Amino acid sequence: MNAGLTRRKVAEAAVRTGFRDLTLTAVAQDLGVTHVALYRHVRDRADLGHAAAELVAQHLPWPSTDDDWETHLRAVCHLIRNTFQQHPGLYDEVVRLGSVPSFERNIVATAMHLIDQGFTPNEARLSVEMLFHLVLDSVRAAEANPVVTEPDIPEPMRSTTVTFEAKVDVLMNGIRASIGTEDGR
Repeated sequence: MNAGLTRRKVAEAAVRTGFRDLTLTAVAQDLGVTHVALYRHVRDRADLGHAAAELVAQHLPWPSTDDDWETHLRAVCHLIRNTFQQHPGLYDEVVRLGSVPSFERNIVATAMHLIDQGFTPNEARLSVEMLFHLVLDSVRAAEANPVVTEPDIPEPMRSTTVTFEAKVDVLMNGIRASIGTEDGR
């Protein structure tokens, strides 16, 4: 039954299982094998999460570097946010892992695109880091889904909402304002 089992099939089952419910037992049940059979393809739960996160990252339709820097960064923001929203728990998995090679390759390609567009290496790195902090903080806040009651919000702010797009606009304005300054301020 498990003769055709591969690391990729295990990773696909892990993605189907979902990052929030990811266990060796759950993936084994999805594949119709014992959890012991998985150990030929993954070392442990962390390796299982890494294989699944890498599989998701490998299949991301990363935005073209033919676009100008702002169009590219906006597309990257939305791609990463949408990916984390489509895969609840992936955010936590990526944070736990600290490194997902396919994500990293695309991040480096984005930074290199910024440099090709006239950014200094420091400006490119800062821009990419700020983009990821914005996206990851947005995803984390959405996944935490804190319940805030109206009395906890000051009166002038009760009817205001801040959209993700508005946050991206502020980030792009900040990047635009900082390009070409000596110390990034």
